[in-house]
Amino acid sequence: MTGLAQQHPHTWVAPMSPINAAYRTEIFDGLNTAGVELREVILTVPEGQPRNRIDEDQVDTKARRWRQDHVTQALTTFASLTDAYFVDASQPPEQVADAVASHVQR
Repeated sequence: MTGLAQQHPHTWVAPMSPINAAYRTEIFDGLNTAGVELREVILTVPEGQPRNRIDEDQVDTKARRWRQDHVTQALTTFASLTDAYFVDASQPPEQVADAVASHVQR
């Protein structure tokens, strides 16, 4: 990780957040130890929205059950976070992107 942090010293954006608290701690502590500045952004939507998206996914139907089974865990994990920045993702995409960009650029 240290080599990547040296080669890419700019802000990193990861398209997901760990929902297992132990994994999250291990990953984030490792990044911080490597000197990577970390800002976690959680996109929030009503519970029905991710469930509907999962049900409508026709590409990865085998993973559908697993994904549905983990929605509640994800929502519970995110609700317990005190060090993340939350963005209402029910807004138009441009507003969501602006909110994320302005937080990351701080």
